[in-house]
Amino acid sequence: MNIKKNWAELLLAICAGFGLIGVTIWLNMTAITLWWHANWYWVLAVAALVTSRWWAVPLWRAYLAISDHLHTREIQQQHKMMLAGVAAKLHEGFDTEYHHQPLGLQLKVHNPYTKNSQVKVQEVAAQQIEGPKEVIPSVVAYNAIADQIPSDRSLLGIYPETGNLEIVEPERYKTAWFVGGSNTGKTNTVYGKVSDMVRWGAKIIIADNHAFKKDSLANKLKDFHGRLLIPIAQTDEQIKNAIIFFLREFKRRRDQGKPCTEKWLLVADEVNATANHMVRISKEEAASLLEEFGIKIEGEFVKLQVFFKLLAETCGYEARGFEMFGYFISQKVAGLHWLRNAMMTVFVHGLLMDSEALLAANNNRKHAELVKAFKVGRTLVYGLDFDPVVLQQPKYEIAQIVDTTAEVPVLEPTSNEPEQADSNLIYFSPHQKRIEAEIDTEPLQAQKNEEDEARIARITLLMMGGKSVNKIIKEEWGLDSGGGAYQAALAELREIQKVIASRAMSRIDRSAPEAGLKYQEEV
Repeated sequence: MNIKKNWAELLLAICAGFGLIGVTIWLNMTAITLWWHANWYWVLAVAALVTSRWWAVPLWRAYLAISDHLHTREIQQQHKMMLAGVAAKLHEGFDTEYHHQPLGLQLKVHNPYTKNSQVKVQEVAAQQIEGPKEVIPSVVAYNAIADQIPSDRSLLGIYPETGNLEIVEPERYKTAWFVGGSNTGKTNTVYGKVSDMVRWGAKIIIADNHAFKKDSLANKLKDFHGRLLIPIAQTDEQIKNAIIFFLREFKRRRDQGKPCTEKWLLVADEVNATANHMVRISKEEAASLLEEFGIKIEGEFVKLQVFFKLLAETCGYEARGFEMFGYFISQKVAGLHWLRNAMMTVFVHGLLMDSEALLAANNNRKHAELVKAFKVGRTLVYGLDFDPVVLQQPKYEIAQIVDTTAEVPVLEPTSNEPEQADSNLIYFSPHQKRIEAEIDTEPLQAQKNEEDEARIARITLLMMGGKSVNKIIKEEWGLDSGGGAYQAALAELREIQKVIASRAMSRIDRSAPEAGLKYQEEV
């Protein structure tokens, strides 16, 4: 219908509609009047509720503003009275003294209205701010107290004042946050808790940007590398894929009823820094993440915080009941409220800055002062089911790393489907130049026959091109996911990937012996 040409007809139609409504109301005015008298208060209540967004919110904000203003005036009046009292004392000839107990400082200011006015600052012995005198030694070896801990329990820590052990059930810290500055004992604490988890049968995933360093968390957890589900995730891309791998396993357990017979633990180090790193997301991967996890990614790059936040919330709110847990380690507190709010248990080690200590201590000023004075291994522990306590962590015998140049195994997945991952599989990507060069420059050695070698060569190229497991099976065997034929092809692909990985790593060992590069696959 052309409105410009037929505007008159349209106007008449609108008028006729309103007229019909008016006639209907007029004919039923008596019934409408009776209904209104019986239900007018309900109508007003619904109207008030619907429009509350426009009138209730401003009123609430006004109330808060007035309340804050009155509170500020009250504080100002108290300060004014305090200053007036100090001035009166000075005029009367009294000296002023200031004590700062946590720092052990005492400031004495002599009255300027008296003769020989001077200021003296005297440093006094620092007083113990952690309660009664401690009875434990500065270092408590775990081996010395291990026999006091039942095999189905875990040591939360040692009370410094009594030496008593706080022994808890594993449920206490299945999802935990370990926070503290450098050299405060975080790694030692994490080692102990991971050790307990592994003792109870858990397999682990390690995400550590600094895995190549001698003193990295990944190296300190070397005792447990035999329990790795996948090689250590070191680069940002690897960490992203490791998190997705973990989340997809959780979805299979929750949505598809997969048995929760195997415990999984993901340990993520330096979360405060790593979460701000950017990773590239393709359009296909963005669509997959939206469909699977409800993560909406509009740009080409996104912060890892998006994935860490989903991981923390999943571990903190849901995954514990499915035997999937998360440990998160950071040196900073600010900017990690999304992590702090999802944790079941928090281990706070020593922190320097007042603001950081206050946030870590859950805004408790007394506990924050304790945290700033913590020695190595001292922790403030609190959680959902217990009040904050100050505990000393024992010293664990962390394995000595003999070959400090050895490269820890790293994960290089480019597949959007890491659920097909296996601890025996090695992923290749165009960015993995070292392995790519070895495969490109040296022909594959025949082990079975020419047909098998041709298939190995084709699969090698597909893996180097970043193809997922499903896509490799689709291109090489012509099979879609599911069914007995697909499972048989998947088993054959796994064997081929083992051959490819062993050949590539053997060539790296021979070509760079001075670097001590080695990788031992656990079959």
